[in-house]
Amino acid sequence: INPSFSIGLLHLTNDSISNPIVPKKALTLTIPVMMDADFLFCVVPGSSKNEAVYNTMNGPVSTSCPASVLQNHPNCRFYFDKDAYGS
Repeated sequence: INPSFSIGLLHLTNDSISNPIVPKKALTLTIPVMMDADFLFCVVPGSSKNEAVYNTMNGPVSTSCPASVLQNHPNCRFYFDKDAYGS
């Protein structure tokens, strides 16, 4: 990803994904671009994201969990399935 761009295209490898139905390409956005959006919809399925969901929602805003900054967005809506949210 070129750091001078705010949106990048990732070419994912089998080593970087754990689910075979995940697309081989994905878009990535910088945090400033996401935080500048009027509305954000964060959709997270699957138990493999359980720890990340917990840290995003309950932990402090930190670089160790980049998604935690979404706590500060006034119009971010989170949608998790039971597996991702956990107990």
